[in-house]
Amino acid sequence: MKPSLRRSLYSLIFILVMVPGLLVFMRNSGEVEFNYLLGSISLSLAGLMLLCFCAGVVAGLAALLPMLVRQRWRIARLVKQGRMAQTEIDNLRTLPLRDKS
Repeated sequence: MKPSLRRSLYSLIFILVMVPGLLVFMRNSGEVEFNYLLGSISLSLAGLMLLCFCAGVVAGLAALLPMLVRQRWRIARLVKQGRMAQTEIDNLRTLPLRDKS
């Protein structure tokens, strides 16, 4: 996909997500009290929704982190094996052929 087309597609998706998000934000401007373990805080409903969304994103990224680290290690190991195999092939190509006669 061309970079300009990809950028346009990302911009369109961004607009399609942001416009409804802004509409929800504007319609939910009432104050709510958020009670948590250590106390409570009063903030707008839209702010609380944004806070919960951000907390969900952080939790999702934290859940993906171990898998991403394992994949990076596996990729590094496979790249190392590929280099070793290529070195072995190059060494075998330089060996002279022996005739059994």
